[in-house]
Amino acid sequence: MAAPGCNFTGTPEMYGLGIRAGFYAHWFGQILASWVARGEFRLLMLSQFFFTAAAFLSIVIETSKNTILPVETYILLLLAFGGYLKVVPLYLWKGFTWCEPRMDPSRYPRASTGRIFQLMNFTLMIGISVFQLWFWIRRVSAVASDGCVEFGFFFAQIPLNEKGFVVANILFNFFFLFICIGVVGFILAKQYDLYEEKRHRRIGKHQRHALQRLQTIIDVITAGVVVTAIELLIRWNGIEGVDSVSTVAQTIPMIIGIGLITRVAYIGFSGDVDEADDWSSSGYGSGSYYSSGSGSKSSRSEDGGGPGPGPAPAPAWPGHPPGGPGPGVAYPRPPPAGGAPPPPRPPPPGR
Repeated sequence: MAAPGCNFTGTPEMYGLGIRAGFYAHWFGQILASWVARGEFRLLMLSQFFFTAAAFLSIVIETSKNTILPVETYILLLLAFGGYLKVVPLYLWKGFTWCEPRMDPSRYPRASTGRIFQLMNFTLMIGISVFQLWFWIRRVSAVASDGCVEFGFFFAQIPLNEKGFVVANILFNFFFLFICIGVVGFILAKQYDLYEEKRHRRIGKHQRHALQRLQTIIDVITAGVVVTAIELLIRWNGIEGVDSVSTVAQTIPMIIGIGLITRVAYIGFSGDVDEADDWSSSGYGSGSYYSSGSGSKSSRSEDGGGPGPGPAPAPAWPGHPPGGPGPGVAYPRPPPAGGAPPPPRPPPPGR
């Protein structure tokens, strides 16, 4: 626990119970939507983007005014960056599999977003990472100036300004930004044909679903760890006044988050489920910026044995070659079913 006399009243309009509940509902709602209501996935992602952008803006403003303590900034950064932390175990998995494309869950997402949104989301993620790097280098040095101990989380209670903890967070954010820059460079190299990725055989349906389940497990565990960290930090640091919903600033995000996840659950349990097996065979265009490659431009069969069957030829009418008429040639209208064509109309009277 924090040192005696170090309990303090927090800032409920920034990380009160209602705001935290809104973030948590978005994190778990996205996971649920990807399986039972993929039509709602993009709405949840867009809503979370605005939540995160608003939280990040408030962090920058309040930190510049020096009106919040470093531990409060730390909690707010966990809220703002928590939705992006799932890429950390994803890249650990990629390293474990030596970046094998056929073992990359990000290539076969259950649901996806558009390129413009991915670019916006990726930019926001980099912006928060840069701020976090500054926070650990410059801001944490002010911790415990009044004799109080503020705690951080790394699966245990650790003093926020402990040298090893600070260095670990600086290195984490530095390498995270380094990877992000590498991803941007990889995208630009492919965009300008400076790099051509080798073609890989597409995986089967069962393996694709196994990778999707693996991604879901990663997302659930990551979200659970971040939620646990935030709630423990509030208690370890003796922060008071942030465990009730008493202001409009808290009720609005809470109602939005709970409403969205309730809608997803209703669509799923009512049976109105999107049965499509695969939104994307992946890549940056329809997968995510966290993927390390893109799908082949050529059409391939499910087992990867070669190109898939081409389009069926147009049906032929009797007396005409299959495949349809040539350029600029039109066939006459086919005769009606049931026999010979009707006789011509008689000429009008007087002719």
